[in-house]
Amino acid sequence: TYNPRFCMNSDVHLVEIHRDGFALIPRDDDPEPGIALIVEPPRGERLAVCTCAAWYKRAKGKRCGHIERLRDLAGALRLSWGNRPFADVLETSFWGQLARIVQNEQPRPCESSPIEAVEGGYRIRGAGGETLAIIEQSDESDEFEGTNDVAKARSGLPQRLADRCDTGGRRNHQRARLLARLRDLQTTDQEAALNKMGSRTQRQSFESSLWHRLAYHCVREHGDAGTFSAAIDLTSGFPWLVYTLEGAPTLRVRLPPAQLEMVLRLLGERSPETAIRPIPLRSLLAVKPETQLDLDVRAGIETLQALGEVRLLASPALRPFRYDRLVFLPTLKLLSEMEVPGNERKFKAPVAMQLARSTLPTITLDPDEAATNAPDILQMFQEYDAIEITEATIEGGAYWLDLNFAIGQGTVSLADLMQAREERRSRFDVPGGWVDLQAPAFADLDRLRAHKDASLREGSRVAVSPLELLRMSAPRGAQVRMGAVTGEAQARVERLLEGRATTPLLPPSGLTSSLRPYQQLGLEWLGFLWEHGLSGLLCDEMGLGKTHQAMAFLVALRDQIGVPGPFLVVCPTSVVSHWRDKLRAHAPGLPVRVHHGQQRGSAAPLKGAITLTSYALLWRDIEQLGDSPWAAVVFDEVQQIKNRGTRAHQAALELKAQMRLGLTGTPIENQLGELKTLFDFILPGYLGTDEAFTRRFGGAPGVPPRRLDELHRLMRPFVMRRLKSAVLQELPELTTDIRSCPLSGEQKALYREALSARAPGLLQKIRAAEEPVPYIHIFALLNLLKRICNHPALALERPADYRTLASGKWDLFCELMDEALESGQKVIVFTQFLGMIAMFEEHLREMAVGFATLTGASRDRGAIIDRFNNDEDCRVFLGSLKAGGTGIDLVGGSVVIHYDRWWNAAREDQATDRAHRIGQTRSVQVFKLVT
Repeated sequence: TYNPRFCMNSDVHLVEIHRDGFALIPRDDDPEPGIALIVEPPRGERLAVCTCAAWYKRAKGKRCGHIERLRDLAGALRLSWGNRPFADVLETSFWGQLARIVQNEQPRPCESSPIEAVEGGYRIRGAGGETLAIIEQSDESDEFEGTNDVAKARSGLPQRLADRCDTGGRRNHQRARLLARLRDLQTTDQEAALNKMGSRTQRQSFESSLWHRLAYHCVREHGDAGTFSAAIDLTSGFPWLVYTLEGAPTLRVRLPPAQLEMVLRLLGERSPETAIRPIPLRSLLAVKPETQLDLDVRAGIETLQALGEVRLLASPALRPFRYDRLVFLPTLKLLSEMEVPGNERKFKAPVAMQLARSTLPTITLDPDEAATNAPDILQMFQEYDAIEITEATIEGGAYWLDLNFAIGQGTVSLADLMQAREERRSRFDVPGGWVDLQAPAFADLDRLRAHKDASLREGSRVAVSPLELLRMSAPRGAQVRMGAVTGEAQARVERLLEGRATTPLLPPSGLTSSLRPYQQLGLEWLGFLWEHGLSGLLCDEMGLGKTHQAMAFLVALRDQIGVPGPFLVVCPTSVVSHWRDKLRAHAPGLPVRVHHGQQRGSAAPLKGAITLTSYALLWRDIEQLGDSPWAAVVFDEVQQIKNRGTRAHQAALELKAQMRLGLTGTPIENQLGELKTLFDFILPGYLGTDEAFTRRFGGAPGVPPRRLDELHRLMRPFVMRRLKSAVLQELPELTTDIRSCPLSGEQKALYREALSARAPGLLQKIRAAEEPVPYIHIFALLNLLKRICNHPALALERPADYRTLASGKWDLFCELMDEALESGQKVIVFTQFLGMIAMFEEHLREMAVGFATLTGASRDRGAIIDRFNNDEDCRVFLGSLKAGGTGIDLVGGSVVIHYDRWWNAAREDQATDRAHRIGQTRSVQVFKLVT
């Protein structure tokens, strides 16, 4: 059975129902096709008829299987309805009640409601051509093509609705004909007599209406599933009911404006928790400055109060948004209600007002009727469309601009808006409406230096930094138009907005290695940041040479721009030697001083030199490192200081630098807030306060697409991110193979023991919810289960017994290791457990295979890595994922084995990129072992 309502069955093509009648259409492959009809009223004569050959030959002993099958289905259907007539089921359903409301206000026979196929579904029109309903076509039709009948039936829902509603003869499908035939068969004598006189009863009119057919279809196909919401079309003011099934809009019905209040009441009875309760209009007009509001609409309410109730309701532009006693306020997106005449109440200023439940979602359909623009008298502008610069000069690092915002049909100067902000005004009147100065696009003006220092404003001219001009051009991708500006000022502004430098940096001669094309673009982008006094994040994917581009930039600063330094590089302890070796090999002309280790000397910078230090030492020696001005500071693996509460992060903020450059291959690992922290570090204050950022963008997932686009535009000038798949077409192939393996007997016993001993107590605490369960207990259990899956010897902390205890994963690992070594390849093995590394080492010693090990306790990491890459006798690299997963090159290996899986898949990919990177000449095979 396709669903409980018997719309589709493997033996029966279709069952249609009307009152006490049932009709059956057989399958296309029925050997004796026929249409069966059964009418079984509670009182009166029963009728059973079929058009198949067997029915006409029943006198000769033939039996009609269609009638028998239809009787069985009819009985099952009645049972599912609680032995109630279908007419009663339909009338008392939500769909039936909705159909009554709509039919009473705008009666619409099916015959006068043309149906047309449009892109994405069907559109039902009224007699005047207006859109009455929109049926969305499911995207599942392609997905289920060629599969079972159930899936095909689901993808054909809009088609069946169109067939049931189309009775005009143009399409004349069996569904519509059958429903009409069943209706005619159940016509009473009184109804027949009235029909002869050219009239219909109220019941007949309703049953032949478009709304009855819609309700019938929805009850049959969907039952009580799905959700409903009301919506207002902002272009025309028409109210709509939106039916959503499985997260996608399925049906949209235009509602009679006068019956919107009744439909909202019906929706509230169905789902009280999401009921829309209009706010009394006079309550809104009584709001005072001290009234607490849960939506930021105070500026809009103040405008309503300035207009007054009489002028507001008399506005012609608001007329499309009036629905009897209800009024929709487009600029506030709130539904309000007027007082009942003769029953007016007295309204006092409310202490607090809850507006969230009164907020209606708005949609814009594609209406054919003439659209009515949103009321100009209520137009509220929260963003600007463009920026116009009519005069510009450059003094020092600032642009002195005569800057205007294009808002609505006019323009407003930046100086005027800043003056209004200084006066703490919440709105600024413009032709056709008003500017909401509390909106984020205009509240950002508070961060302009000119707002804080009146000396940076002369008449209509304002001193704007490059950073501020880029921020102002980000909302909605606002176009910047240059008026009468010419010369160097125009060129500088245009280059800033295009992300170009005046003179692009060339590949520096002091760099002994060449730059790839995408690395040269990275160098030019860094030159753009330097020229305009900006900082940024180089977030190229692991393996694309971020270190190389940073080195080229420092050499170019000294050789081409004439910046003698000093420069500082801060990196994790594990890659200090990596930076030292890279600089000596590729930038020999740059003196390098390593400020690291027990014997480190003074931290005072050397002019023209690069100082290398670690995050661990940065906070210890910040008094020395923070006193000196640095030309540029490079923060490698900058995500290591994304936690603003750490001492390393606080110390990094104290460094004085003309430019800060962060290097990271994972700009966002887990949440949007981490990127906000990195931006606060690289460009303090650029993204505003944490509260304002969260209020506008929330957290991933769940950022609205429009807001996410705005965030991308805000970040785009300061972030460069390229993927290997896009820029390294010549990189060898990477193949990932996830290998699964079973638990051994010892592992199964340990696994069950761990669960039975620890899990029930944790589950009981979670279900009781009396107090928070410390997450460390849950992770401890998960960690134990991972150790059991790795090897029983690891879980029992007896690594020496790994030979006597069986592990499915260990057996698979040994097979892969033998195969790789026999084929002459070098192998890289990552694990998060030091106990596993001890077992690997003992196993390789027994096999007489040379190996190199790198953990957090290893010293002279450079020598370890060099031995693996260049010593033919060193066949295996063993590394802990944390110590060996970043900041090193392991291009000597071509097989990577992740013995156990890390919590964060991005960390695994970083570790894989140690081998699959620039310099790799062989295809890389990655094995991820899973139990």
